[in-house]
Amino acid sequence: MKRIFIGGLGRSGTTITLSALYHHHEVLAFPVETKFLVEEDGFAAVIDALTCNFSVAWAMAAVDRFETLMRRQVTGLDDSKFKHQEVLPIIKFTNYEEALNEFTQLIRARSYFDDPAPLLAATRKFVDQTFDDAARRENYGAWVEKTPSNIWRIDLLRTLWPDCYIVHCIRDPRDIMLSLLERRWLPTNIVQALTIFESHLAALIKVRRIHMNNPKWLELRLEDLVEHTEPTLAKLAEFVGLAPYHNEKVASVSGLMNAYYEKKGPSSIHLTPENRDLIVSWLRPAVVELGYPATWGAVSEP
Repeated sequence: MKRIFIGGLGRSGTTITLSALYHHHEVLAFPVETKFLVEEDGFAAVIDALTCNFSVAWAMAAVDRFETLMRRQVTGLDDSKFKHQEVLPIIKFTNYEEALNEFTQLIRARSYFDDPAPLLAATRKFVDQTFDDAARRENYGAWVEKTPSNIWRIDLLRTLWPDCYIVHCIRDPRDIMLSLLERRWLPTNIVQALTIFESHLAALIKVRRIHMNNPKWLELRLEDLVEHTEPTLAKLAEFVGLAPYHNEKVASVSGLMNAYYEKKGPSSIHLTPENRDLIVSWLRPAVVELGYPATWGAVSEP
């Protein structure tokens, strides 16, 4: 089974990349961010709490939060950030309850694992009974999951599945920052926003330097996917070892992106010349390292 994980900073093109793989006839694309493998209170957190960061109180709390997450939030019983997640255990993961019971029995039976191997094996089994099973039932040999936070847990993902594929979505950092400001995911004060965002970029670049030479790491630029759709999709298919995209699928992906950008329209963020120059100078090191040009197309207010 080929397992593909999409990750990257928010607003870097992870959703569009998932849509591109959804249109490939050999890949089962899960329609929502599952989150629970790599984000807080999920598998990564509980494995960490029961092994290298163990304490009695922390382990007990981590197990309780894990069960709340998996039994109530993912299933839609409690309101949470896991919007529309219930489609997974209800429709896609027919063995969800059984797989979850087996994993929670293990972590309830003992709180500390000197060797993480049993937890890792149990996580692999859970994924085999859910993600892998869903792909097998629909006769797919590959599946793709998109959670931007996958980028921060590559070590865990590769420990679990050394042969997994990582698609790292990148975008001009200056455009990401504008998008985050537009979404109000950063403070409106530009200096405060830059302080936060630049720290995220620094962490991302550190991860990138470690993993970018791995043959199962693909860096996919949003700009290339939008402007050069056909060769970029060909590169993506070749990376995973898939057949080439059918022409009509290429046209579908291109059409979806065009419709999105036409509906979205121009950015609602209007920069003063001073703020524009501040963004350009502050983010220049990351822009250069990621291979983007020094010039930037964002228009400032007169």
